[in-house]
Amino acid sequence: MTPFFVELMRTQDIHAEISRSEFVRLGLTEGIPRIIYILRDYEGCVQKRLAKLCGIKESSLAVSLKRIEALGYIRKEKVIVAGSKSTNAIYLTKAGRKKADEVAELMARLDQICLTGFSEEEKTALYSMLGRVRDNLEHYKKEQDSVFKKFLM
Repeated sequence: MTPFFVELMRTQDIHAEISRSEFVRLGLTEGIPRIIYILRDYEGCVQKRLAKLCGIKESSLAVSLKRIEALGYIRKEKVIVAGSKSTNAIYLTKAGRKKADEVAELMARLDQICLTGFSEEEKTALYSMLGRVRDNLEHYKKEQDSVFKKFLM
């Protein structure tokens, strides 16, 4: 039997390859699709929260947001948060909303391709099992982070 991580990598690699080629067709470069896709549902969120939702560092997000803003897909608004600190709330522009909708349509089509031939019961089971795998990895990461922090103290 092929090791789990090999199957996971193979699946992720082909999914990423197809996604990248489709994103290029949409005129989007690495990182942009994820950010604008997430902004569809979290419009107006602050940069710190958006970085967490995207699973990237705030500094990486800041660089990407500059590129996305230059393309005219987002706008930033200064907002005051706890402690009188200011930060940026991020909003999609009309062009950004259109592009985010195109990304969503593309990802929905790719989901359909990936899950062709699966019954609803199999899809539910797959999502459940992948969720458990993610939970196991998150638990392991928290334990490792905790061990590392203890080592530093």
